[in-house]
Amino acid sequence: MFPFISFSGVEPRSQEFALLNPPGETTRRPLHIGFVGYGEAGSAIANGLAREPGTVVHVYDPTFTGRTTAAGRTAPDSLVVATSVGALTAACTIVLSTVVAAAAVAVAEELAPHVGPGHLVADLNSVSPATKERISTIVSASGAAFVEAAIMTNISANGHGTPIYACGERAGEFAALVGERGMNVDNLGPDLGQASATKMFRSIIAKGLEALLLESLTAAARYDVADRVLAKVEEGYPGLRWSALADHLLGRTAVHGRRRADEMFEVAATLEELGMSPFMAAGAAHRIRESGTALEGAFATAPSRYQDVVAILAAPLPHSATEGQTR
Repeated sequence: MFPFISFSGVEPRSQEFALLNPPGETTRRPLHIGFVGYGEAGSAIANGLAREPGTVVHVYDPTFTGRTTAAGRTAPDSLVVATSVGALTAACTIVLSTVVAAAAVAVAEELAPHVGPGHLVADLNSVSPATKERISTIVSASGAAFVEAAIMTNISANGHGTPIYACGERAGEFAALVGERGMNVDNLGPDLGQASATKMFRSIIAKGLEALLLESLTAAARYDVADRVLAKVEEGYPGLRWSALADHLLGRTAVHGRRRADEMFEVAATLEELGMSPFMAAGAAHRIRESGTALEGAFATAPSRYQDVVAILAAPLPHSATEGQTR
């Protein structure tokens, strides 16, 4: 369950979902889009969509106090802040779930009694194909349409134009509706699992590199040779701009480490479901989680230099913290 959400019990505003603006229609009727979750992804997409003509964006986050979340994100006046998920679904035709991975199923369970044939629910959370299937079953039982979606790159840099993969029976309609309003959604077809699998298995490489750089550069910083290590890597594997890559990836760890670790634990679980031992994925998850925990509260925004990150991670442990440790 998602215990901190309360509902007003209002009925959906429409009982039929259809393209609001058929091809060739010149006058666009307002499209009401709702977001459950106003974190990094939800805020970036919602804020961008609110600037598009013919779009009314509603947001709900259980941590809102007024218009500001517990994390300090303030919803601009262009957004309608809903007081409950029930109020959100009563006002919106399309509902996007943009919460942390651990809350994705619980949000679907809380949405289900308040959506129906008049809704399309898109889950954008970084969870496994099996979890997406479970969410689809929960949402579809209500009569609502379900779309699986996956955010495929850094959303803070691209806002609501960030590339997103989508799949499901109604993915084409979803892509058309939000595409008219500046979103960049690629329909992968009707079969669920395509979007989340693509993102998950890409993460083994992307977040695997993040974990490798965290481990290598933190250790190297203890000997003051981190820059030299990266210079030698650049010689052997030119073209990736390793220093810039370290700046970017370690900056992400610094502000989103716990969330990124949770996503990698989801990848590890998916590999186990496939009968594979998740050596790389599980190792990356643990390294990112340990580093992210150590960095919590150190940076309000992502630092631009990896050196600032490893300076904290490489700081000597207090003597008491090392007692009893073995190889």
